[in-house]
Amino acid sequence: MKQLTSLRLNAQDTRKAKELAGLLRFDHSVVMRTAVEIGLRKFSEETALQMYSEKRLSLSEAADLAELSVGEFMETLVRRGIRQEIPGELLNESLENARKLVRG
Repeated sequence: MKQLTSLRLNAQDTRKAKELAGLLRFDHSVVMRTAVEIGLRKFSEETALQMYSEKRLSLSEAADLAELSVGEFMETLVRRGIRQEIPGELLNESLENARKLVRG
């Protein structure tokens, strides 16, 4: 369900939205809604990366905030050069699972 929300934009952003609406032959409100949706996704991801880096969110919490799977979030961390802290017990458990797979 959509909800009506108003916001104030600076003149430059308003001009850009109107320009895009004209080029795409979309209604101005469609352009604005799309821009907000894209911006919120990006903002959520950036916030999740920041909070994970500051150890304020766990890996799974940050992935949830970014609306990514844990694997996708880990790939994003690697691309951004953000160091991942893997707890020792999780590392040992993963190593043991890998050994079991190798042994058959």
